[in-house]
Amino acid sequence: ALLWMQQQLDIAFTDLENTPLHQTAWIKLGVAHYFLFMKFHHLAMDGLGLYRLRECFHQLYACLVNGSDTSWLRDLPQYRPEMLRHTPDNGIGCGALFEPGEIVTPAVSFNYLGQFDIGDTEQQTAQPWHFVSEDCGVLISPNNNDDLLLNINGAVQAGVLKFDVVSRLSKTQTSRFTEALKAALQAVIEQTQLAAIDGGIKTFSDFKKIGEITHWVTESPLAGAPIFVLPPGGAGGESYLDNIVSELTEKKLVLMNNLYTHEDLSNEASKKYYSYETLAKQYIKVIKKEQSSGPYHLFGWSFGAVLAIEIMRQLEQQGDAVAHIILVDPYINYPKVVRELGFTKSYSQTQTLPDKINRCHSITEKKFHTKAKITFFKTTKEVELTLEDREEVPEGMTREALDEVFAIGDYYLKTRDNYISDFVVGDNFELIGISSCHNTWVFNDQDVAIVANKISEAISA
Repeated sequence: ALLWMQQQLDIAFTDLENTPLHQTAWIKLGVAHYFLFMKFHHLAMDGLGLYRLRECFHQLYACLVNGSDTSWLRDLPQYRPEMLRHTPDNGIGCGALFEPGEIVTPAVSFNYLGQFDIGDTEQQTAQPWHFVSEDCGVLISPNNNDDLLLNINGAVQAGVLKFDVVSRLSKTQTSRFTEALKAALQAVIEQTQLAAIDGGIKTFSDFKKIGEITHWVTESPLAGAPIFVLPPGGAGGESYLDNIVSELTEKKLVLMNNLYTHEDLSNEASKKYYSYETLAKQYIKVIKKEQSSGPYHLFGWSFGAVLAIEIMRQLEQQGDAVAHIILVDPYINYPKVVRELGFTKSYSQTQTLPDKINRCHSITEKKFHTKAKITFFKTTKEVELTLEDREEVPEGMTREALDEVFAIGDYYLKTRDNYISDFVVGDNFELIGISSCHNTWVFNDQDVAIVANKISEAISA
């Protein structure tokens, strides 16, 4: 058994796109004597950690023995071949094994192995699996040449973050590097401590129930592909229940709540951290739980439309296909409009209401080309408010701020495509006018029917 395990260790992960990133064997030597052999590519460990991995393995083994539910596996980080295509040299430089002479490796390897022990001594003793300091044999084949100048491995042990640095640099260079590494790590620790004081930053994995972020709507045998529906800035998935949902009862819609307005994200740390880019990463995790691979269909209105564009961009960069994205009146490049209208101190740029992110999204990157079909519904009426509504200033706003909101809305009304062409280039773009205004189209039966028909057409194609 030892010989076989050593032979397996000497076999490199060379075809990362078509072979698994892990190997597990349960070797029975006697009635109550086993070897557990586990071999992993480093990419399969990132985001999980060795301690959590062995916990998951034990939990899975118990489920298989007892016939228990294993649906919890869906909550673990997923690594797919399409992700590897965007990792330089198929992960080499992230701790991958390799055959000598086949490829050129970088001079530095950096690995964080996770938290090895959790809890006090009593808690660790109660765990069914334990780490020991015994010799486990040859870890790396002697046939593998080590061309690394720096090999850095870190882990948390006994509550202390420790890093081991193996260096082929000179003593002076090594000393300078380790001091710089220590200072950088200390800066990271200090920054995270400040974020913790501000309330901490929560992401999708902090929410235990998927219902906190999504509604699961009609799912019939004829549903076909789902469409992921992103929320407007000041509300959640419920915004669509009395309009497009009622029009599409035989289709599957996944209605997203507004993660950014969740009460657990109402602290300063989250407000500083979240942008359209960081939010999109969280929503992609939710999307992939429902549909693991493309082609995807996306829908969004206002804030949700801008978010849908960013989700499309990131999905395509990851190698996923987006078939169709349907947008209702996104306000793209809002700060540009603020500048052109001459607002020197924009309320929208300084306010702290939940939809601040919607008002501070500047397009700084060059245009990206998409293969997706884009349907853009543009409203054609000014914001419909009574004179009394316009005179009433909401709490926390000033008269100047309210006037700015109306002025900017009117400005977008006069543009051809709300500046989407400044950001996205596609070969299949259609612009459709609807008769209502930005905030009331969901109450206009005719416009709702037009939008719903397009959604039905998209997910039935």
